[in-house]
Amino acid sequence: MYKLLFHKSLWYPFIPLGSVTIVVGDPKVGKTTVLLATTTNITRGQRGLKLGNVLYLTTENSVSQVIIPRIAKMGADLDKFITVKDNDPITTIDDPRFEDIIAEERPRAVILDPVQSFMGPNASLSRVEIVRPFMTKLKDIAEKYKCAVILVAHMPKSRAKGTANPLGSIDFKAAARTVLRVGANPNDPDERAITITDTNLTEAHQSFGYKIANGGNFLWLGPSELTAADMDVTPKKVKADKPPRPRDKVIDAIKRLLADGPVATKELEQKVMAATGVSISTIDRARQELHIIPEQKTEFQGKTYLRLPAPEKYEEFLKEQANKAQEAE
Repeated sequence: MYKLLFHKSLWYPFIPLGSVTIVVGDPKVGKTTVLLATTTNITRGQRGLKLGNVLYLTTENSVSQVIIPRIAKMGADLDKFITVKDNDPITTIDDPRFEDIIAEERPRAVILDPVQSFMGPNASLSRVEIVRPFMTKLKDIAEKYKCAVILVAHMPKSRAKGTANPLGSIDFKAAARTVLRVGANPNDPDERAITITDTNLTEAHQSFGYKIANGGNFLWLGPSELTAADMDVTPKKVKADKPPRPRDKVIDAIKRLLADGPVATKELEQKVMAATGVSISTIDRARQELHIIPEQKTEFQGKTYLRLPAPEKYEEFLKEQANKAQEAE
């Protein structure tokens, strides 16, 4: 059974030949990038994908200015990349050129990115009478020319977690042999994968990892444990840093002023107030937090001075202050 399915697959187990595959994902997760990398592998016969032509039709990006430069950078064989000119696009699969190109070029894959751009003007994604014949025609083309028809679709914003239903009628999903989801781990955006969510060819939830590095460079990573359910987990809340206390900038100011030695108490208080704009009480609390004890010294003419003492001296000072308070009572 495995050999039979393998030989009928463009990329086992992800993309079967002779049927329709839908690729879904949230915006900005790399759906197009993944398909361009897949296109590159088909044109080169790399990474287990069968060698062949690819017909790539898109209305979201300029083929000449965006798509071709990107796949050229990935190393695609441009002689096997088939498309139409930007100024003469195909916007419906009823355009005679669509099947004519497929019949002439015999592509391994036909990619429509995104699917709604090829359903004709004013087509509704949710109307069964439009979606069903559209999907039936694509299925017939895939079977007739033994190619993989790959549709890029958006997902509804409101959906059950871990699902991969395309936006619109259920007939999209019903007509597809396989549905793939492209996504990332919300708690680790660098962990991305393309994963099988619906298929009748193999076990679902097989995934293949990828990475989009700096500069947009694409890298396949191999089998991945990431599933569609993982892509929908609620991101862990990162505790925001507490805003600095007014006392913190006072502590920094006191440390700087006392770094070179003792300073008269009144002088230090005046300089700290000028630098920070805080009150004497805030300076006193900062001084206590720093274990600073007011002392007297001859060179300060009997006035108190402040310095940065060892913690144990501060403990002695607190005991003295407590004893004095008890005696006063």
